[in-house]
Amino acid sequence: MAEIDLHSNNLFCAIVDMQGKRIFEKRLPCHLESVLRALKPFKKRLEKIAVESTYNWYWLVDEKAGRVTHVFCCFCGLLVSGKGGDLY
Repeated sequence: MAEIDLHSNNLFCAIVDMQGKRIFEKRLPCHLESVLRALKPFKKRLEKIAVESTYNWYWLVDEKAGRVTHVFCCFCGLLVSGKGGDLY
């Protein structure tokens, strides 16, 4: 599972394996291409992406990033859930 802590101009991305061990962590700019490039090596193993954000999560949850399954808006307390699709 990938976990993304999304801020206005950067994000922190971490990936954990089935045992909860962190296998990847990196601070990235808020650009979809940067996120896709960072997650590409994990594409076959990545089942879910959870995003913690305020109101700026829409660009990450478009059709290209459809595997995002949970978005929590910490400002308004909104939890958005969905099935998701392909990340790439």
